[in-house]
Amino acid sequence: MRLGILNVLFDNSEAELAQFYRALDRTRAETSLELASFILDNSEHELRHAVPHTATYSRTGRNEGYTRGCNMLMEQAFSRGCDAVVTMNVDGFPLPGCVSNLIATQKSSGGDALVEARQFPNEHPRYYDPVTGATDWVSGCCLLITRSTYERLGPLDEAMFLYCEDIDYSFRARAAGVPCLVSQKAFFFHRGSAFPFGHLRRKNMLLSARYIATKWRNPESLKMTEELLLEEGFFASANELPVLPDGAQVPLDATVRWNAADRLTFASARWS
Repeated sequence: MRLGILNVLFDNSEAELAQFYRALDRTRAETSLELASFILDNSEHELRHAVPHTATYSRTGRNEGYTRGCNMLMEQAFSRGCDAVVTMNVDGFPLPGCVSNLIATQKSSGGDALVEARQFPNEHPRYYDPVTGATDWVSGCCLLITRSTYERLGPLDEAMFLYCEDIDYSFRARAAGVPCLVSQKAFFFHRGSAFPFGHLRRKNMLLSARYIATKWRNPESLKMTEELLLEEGFFASANELPVLPDGAQVPLDATVRWNAADRLTFASARWS
Protein backbone atom coordinates (compact mmCIF):
# COMPACT_ATOMS: atom_id res chain seq x y z
CA MET A 1 0.00 0.00 0.00
CA ARG A 2 1.32 3.42 -0.98
CA LEU A 3 0.38 6.11 1.53
CA GLY A 4 0.84 9.84 0.97
CA ILE A 5 1.75 11.97 4.00
CA LEU A 6 0.52 15.51 3.35
CA ASN A 7 2.00 18.57 5.06
CA VAL A 8 1.04 22.21 4.54
CA LEU A 9 3.79 24.43 5.98
CA PHE A 10 3.42 27.99 7.21
CA ASP A 11 6.41 29.62 8.89
CA ASN A 12 7.17 26.53 10.96
CA SER A 13 10.44 26.45 12.89
CA GLU A 14 13.28 24.25 11.70
CA ALA A 15 13.28 22.47 15.07
CA GLU A 16 9.58 21.68 14.71
CA LEU A 17 10.08 20.28 11.22
CA ALA A 18 13.10 18.23 12.27
CA GLN A 19 11.10 16.62 15.08
CA PHE A 20 8.19 15.84 12.77
CA TYR A 21 10.32 14.21 10.07
CA ARG A 22 12.31 12.19 12.62
CA ALA A 23 9.00 10.79 13.86
CA LEU A 24 7.96 10.07 10.28
CA ASP A 25 11.20 8.12 9.76
CA ARG A 26 10.35 6.06 12.84
CA THR A 27 6.90 5.43 11.35
CA ARG A 28 8.51 4.17 8.14
CA ALA A 29 10.68 1.80 10.13
CA GLU A 30 7.73 0.25 11.99
CA THR A 31 5.46 -0.40 9.02
CA SER A 32 5.60 -2.25 5.71
CA LEU A 33 3.66 0.57 4.05
CA GLU A 34 5.32 2.72 1.41
CA LEU A 35 5.16 6.27 2.76
CA ALA A 36 5.59 9.17 0.33
CA SER A 37 5.85 12.78 1.57
CA PHE A 38 4.06 15.61 -0.22
CA ILE A 39 4.70 19.14 1.03
CA LEU A 40 3.22 22.55 0.13
CA ASP A 41 5.20 25.44 1.59
CA ASN A 42 2.99 28.49 2.26
CA SER A 43 5.72 30.19 4.30
CA GLU A 44 6.99 33.70 3.70
CA HIS A 45 10.54 32.35 3.52
CA GLU A 46 11.23 29.06 1.78
CA LEU A 47 11.73 26.01 4.01
CA ARG A 48 12.97 23.55 1.38
CA HIS A 49 16.26 23.10 3.22
CA ALA A 50 14.42 21.95 6.36
CA VAL A 51 12.43 19.07 4.84
CA PRO A 52 13.58 15.69 3.44
CA HIS A 53 15.11 15.88 -0.03
CA THR A 54 13.05 12.81 -1.00
CA ALA A 55 9.76 14.64 -0.45
CA THR A 56 7.68 16.08 -3.28
CA TYR A 57 8.01 19.76 -2.40
CA SER A 58 5.86 22.56 -3.85
CA ARG A 59 5.87 26.31 -3.40
CA THR A 60 3.80 28.87 -5.31
CA GLY A 61 5.26 32.03 -3.76
CA ARG A 62 2.08 32.99 -1.96
CA ASN A 63 0.00 31.69 0.93
CA GLU A 64 -2.56 29.41 -0.70
CA GLY A 65 -4.30 28.75 2.61
CA TYR A 66 -4.52 25.45 4.41
CA THR A 67 -7.61 24.16 2.61
CA ARG A 68 -6.39 24.82 -0.92
CA GLY A 69 -2.98 23.50 0.11
CA CYS A 70 -4.50 20.17 1.17
CA ASN A 71 -6.43 19.95 -2.08
CA MET A 72 -3.28 20.56 -4.12
CA LEU A 73 -1.44 17.85 -2.19
CA MET A 74 -4.28 15.32 -2.42
CA GLU A 75 -4.41 15.80 -6.18
CA GLN A 76 -0.64 15.28 -6.39
CA ALA A 77 -0.62 12.21 -4.17
CA PHE A 78 -3.49 10.40 -5.86
CA SER A 79 -2.19 11.25 -9.34
CA ARG A 80 1.12 9.62 -8.34
CA GLY A 81 -0.39 6.34 -7.33
CA CYS A 82 -1.18 6.71 -3.62
CA ASP A 83 -3.92 4.42 -2.35
CA ALA A 84 -4.66 6.74 0.58
CA VAL A 85 -3.36 9.92 2.19
CA VAL A 86 -2.95 11.16 5.74
CA THR A 87 -3.07 14.90 6.38
CA MET A 88 -0.70 15.71 9.25
CA ASN A 89 -0.02 19.00 11.02
CA VAL A 90 3.71 19.54 11.44
CA ASP A 91 3.23 21.28 14.81
CA GLY A 92 3.11 17.73 16.13
CA PHE A 93 4.07 14.22 15.04
CA PRO A 94 2.72 10.66 14.85
CA LEU A 95 3.35 8.53 17.92
CA PRO A 96 4.32 4.83 17.56
CA GLY A 97 1.60 2.78 15.91
CA CYS A 98 -0.36 5.83 14.76
CA VAL A 99 -0.42 5.13 11.03
CA SER A 100 -0.84 1.35 11.27
CA ASN A 101 -3.78 1.82 13.63
CA LEU A 102 -5.41 4.35 11.32
CA ILE A 103 -5.19 1.81 8.50
CA ALA A 104 -6.53 -0.98 10.72
CA THR A 105 -9.54 1.12 11.73
CA GLN A 106 -10.29 1.99 8.12
CA LYS A 107 -10.11 -1.65 7.03
CA SER A 108 -12.32 -2.79 9.89
CA SER A 109 -14.99 -0.31 8.79
CA GLY A 110 -15.54 -2.46 5.71
CA GLY A 111 -15.69 0.39 3.22
CA ASP A 112 -15.26 4.12 2.80
CA ALA A 113 -14.60 6.10 5.99
CA LEU A 114 -12.83 9.19 7.28
CA VAL A 115 -10.52 8.11 10.10
CA GLU A 116 -8.69 10.39 12.52
CA ALA A 117 -6.07 9.81 15.19
CA ARG A 118 -6.60 10.91 18.78
CA GLN A 119 -4.69 14.06 19.73
CA PHE A 120 -2.26 13.96 22.63
CA PRO A 121 -1.79 15.42 25.25
CA ASN A 122 -4.99 17.51 24.85
CA GLU A 123 -7.75 15.54 23.19
CA HIS A 124 -10.66 17.35 21.56
CA PRO A 125 -13.76 17.20 23.81
CA ARG A 126 -16.02 16.18 20.91
CA TYR A 127 -17.93 12.97 21.67
CA TYR A 128 -17.15 9.67 19.98
CA ASP A 129 -18.58 6.24 20.62
CA PRO A 130 -16.21 4.37 22.96
CA VAL A 131 -16.90 1.07 21.18
CA THR A 132 -17.18 1.92 17.48
CA GLY A 133 -15.27 5.22 17.39
CA ALA A 134 -18.14 6.82 15.45
CA THR A 135 -18.23 10.61 15.77
CA ASP A 136 -20.00 13.59 14.21
CA TRP A 137 -16.87 14.97 12.59
CA VAL A 138 -13.15 14.25 12.35
CA SER A 139 -10.18 16.58 12.68
CA GLY A 140 -7.74 17.12 9.81
CA CYS A 141 -4.84 17.26 12.27
CA CYS A 142 -4.09 13.61 11.48
CA LEU A 143 -6.72 12.28 9.09
CA LEU A 144 -6.75 9.22 6.80
CA ILE A 145 -8.59 9.57 3.47
CA THR A 146 -8.57 6.66 1.03
CA ARG A 147 -8.63 7.12 -2.73
CA SER A 148 -12.12 5.62 -2.85
CA THR A 149 -13.42 8.04 -0.23
CA TYR A 150 -11.78 11.00 -2.00
CA GLU A 151 -13.31 9.99 -5.33
CA ARG A 152 -16.69 9.77 -3.64
CA LEU A 153 -16.53 13.10 -1.76
CA GLY A 154 -14.25 15.24 -3.94
CA PRO A 155 -11.91 17.98 -2.65
CA LEU A 156 -12.26 20.18 0.41
CA ASP A 157 -14.36 23.35 0.19
CA GLU A 158 -11.89 26.18 -0.49
CA ALA A 159 -14.35 28.84 0.65
CA MET A 160 -12.70 28.23 4.03
CA PHE A 161 -9.13 29.54 3.94
CA LEU A 162 -8.30 28.04 7.31
CA TYR A 163 -10.26 26.02 9.91
CA CYS A 164 -13.54 24.10 9.72
CA GLU A 165 -12.71 22.53 6.35
CA ASP A 166 -12.53 19.18 8.15
CA ILE A 167 -15.93 19.74 9.79
CA ASP A 168 -17.53 20.51 6.43
CA TYR A 169 -15.84 17.48 4.84
CA SER A 170 -17.15 15.31 7.66
CA PHE A 171 -20.68 16.64 7.23
CA ARG A 172 -20.46 15.92 3.50
CA ALA A 173 -19.25 12.41 4.30
CA ARG A 174 -22.14 11.77 6.68
CA ALA A 175 -24.64 13.12 4.13
CA ALA A 176 -23.17 10.64 1.62
CA GLY A 177 -23.35 7.73 4.08
CA VAL A 178 -19.60 7.67 4.79
CA PRO A 179 -18.82 7.18 8.51
CA CYS A 180 -16.50 9.44 10.51
CA LEU A 181 -14.37 7.40 12.90
CA VAL A 182 -11.83 7.95 15.66
CA SER A 183 -9.07 5.32 15.64
CA GLN A 184 -8.83 4.81 19.37
CA LYS A 185 -5.34 3.25 19.35
CA ALA A 186 -3.82 5.84 17.00
CA PHE A 187 -2.23 8.83 18.75
CA PHE A 188 -0.81 12.05 17.30
CA PHE A 189 1.12 14.47 19.50
CA HIS A 190 -0.19 17.96 18.75
CA ARG A 191 1.25 21.13 20.24
CA GLY A 192 -1.48 23.25 18.72
CA SER A 193 -4.13 21.53 20.82
CA ALA A 194 -2.36 22.68 23.98
CA PHE A 195 -2.35 26.43 23.18
CA PRO A 196 -5.15 29.01 23.17
CA PHE A 197 -6.19 30.68 19.92
CA GLY A 198 -4.42 33.91 19.01
CA HIS A 199 -6.30 36.91 17.61
CA LEU A 200 -5.92 36.04 13.89
CA ARG A 201 -6.57 32.34 14.43
CA ARG A 202 -9.72 33.15 16.39
CA LYS A 203 -10.98 35.43 13.61
CA ASN A 204 -10.37 32.80 10.93
CA MET A 205 -12.08 30.17 13.06
CA LEU A 206 -15.18 32.32 13.54
CA LEU A 207 -15.37 33.27 9.85
CA SER A 208 -15.18 29.62 8.82
CA ALA A 209 -17.76 28.69 11.46
CA ARG A 210 -20.06 31.39 10.06
CA TYR A 211 -19.68 29.90 6.59
CA ILE A 212 -20.40 26.39 7.91
CA ALA A 213 -23.54 27.61 9.67
CA THR A 214 -24.75 29.21 6.44
CA LYS A 215 -23.85 26.26 4.22
CA TRP A 216 -25.48 23.68 6.50
CA ARG A 217 -28.55 25.82 7.24
CA ASN A 218 -28.16 26.38 10.98
CA PRO A 219 -29.56 29.89 11.67
CA GLU A 220 -28.97 29.65 15.43
CA SER A 221 -25.28 28.88 14.90
CA LEU A 222 -25.02 31.63 12.27
CA LYS A 223 -26.46 34.17 14.72
CA MET A 224 -24.04 33.03 17.43
CA THR A 225 -20.92 33.29 15.22
CA GLU A 226 -21.88 36.71 13.86
CA GLU A 227 -22.50 37.98 17.39
CA LEU A 228 -19.07 36.70 18.47
CA LEU A 229 -17.37 38.37 15.50
CA LEU A 230 -18.90 41.69 16.55
CA GLU A 231 -18.54 41.26 20.33
CA GLU A 232 -14.86 40.36 20.05
CA GLY A 233 -14.13 43.41 17.90
CA PHE A 234 -13.25 41.77 14.59
CA PHE A 235 -15.87 43.91 12.81
CA ALA A 236 -17.46 47.18 13.91
CA SER A 237 -20.93 46.39 12.55
CA ALA A 238 -22.90 43.67 10.79
CA ASN A 239 -22.57 45.65 7.55
CA GLU A 240 -18.83 45.01 7.59
CA LEU A 241 -19.12 41.22 7.75
CA PRO A 242 -17.80 39.54 4.56
CA VAL A 243 -20.34 38.69 1.90
CA LEU A 244 -20.97 34.95 1.85
CA PRO A 245 -20.53 33.08 -1.46
CA ASP A 246 -23.61 32.64 -3.65
CA GLY A 247 -24.98 29.12 -3.83
CA ALA A 248 -23.13 28.00 -0.73
CA GLN A 249 -26.05 26.19 0.92
CA VAL A 250 -26.40 22.43 0.65
CA PRO A 251 -29.69 20.95 -0.57
CA LEU A 252 -32.37 20.78 2.11
CA ASP A 253 -32.41 16.98 2.07
CA ALA A 254 -28.64 16.82 2.72
CA THR A 255 -28.65 18.99 5.81
CA VAL A 256 -26.68 17.74 8.82
CA ARG A 257 -28.01 19.05 12.10
CA TRP A 258 -26.10 20.11 15.19
CA ASN A 259 -27.18 21.94 18.30
CA ALA A 260 -26.12 25.61 18.31
CA ALA A 261 -25.74 25.27 22.08
CA ASP A 262 -22.64 23.16 21.33
CA ARG A 263 -21.17 26.40 19.94
CA LEU A 264 -17.83 25.90 18.15
CA THR A 265 -17.57 22.22 19.07
CA PHE A 266 -20.20 21.43 16.38
CA ALA A 267 -21.05 18.24 18.32
CA SER A 268 -21.89 17.04 21.78
CA ALA A 269 -18.90 17.29 24.12
CA ARG A 270 -17.62 14.69 26.57
CA TRP A 271 -16.61 17.50 28.91
CA SER A 272 -16.86 21.29 28.98
